[in-house]
Amino acid sequence: MTLPSMPRIVRLDLAVVTLPHWHPCAAGWPTIPAYGYVIDHPDGVILFDTGVGMDNAFLSEVYAPVCHPIDDLLDAAGVDPTAVVAVVNSHLHFDHCGQNPSFHGSDVAFFSQAVEFDAVEADPSYTDPAWALAP
Repeated sequence: MTLPSMPRIVRLDLAVVTLPHWHPCAAGWPTIPAYGYVIDHPDGVILFDTGVGMDNAFLSEVYAPVCHPIDDLLDAAGVDPTAVVAVVNSHLHFDHCGQNPSFHGSDVAFFSQAVEFDAVEADPSYTDPAWALAP
């Protein structure tokens, strides 16, 4: 498919995560942003990463994320959440797939690398599996 023009792409400021003192990057970057992107494609809206979820007590305690609800961010970008046809996760760490459940149970397709799915299934501490893996 050849596009007549570039699709609109909007950056979403999904969250800010505070790194614990023991994290290897904490000395240089005590906080890190989690960004996502809306790609307003002619075939439907594609959401690239969903940020940090809001229902994991352990991750909240360790990383103290300041999260922004994906529906609010989509609304601010002028996107109806029901227009999302696909979620693409760059990888499945908690700060990239945390709000995937907002689209579970819908017709939204999820995409990530197979090695990421394998990592989630092999190591329960890799991420929050409820966030990463669609039912």
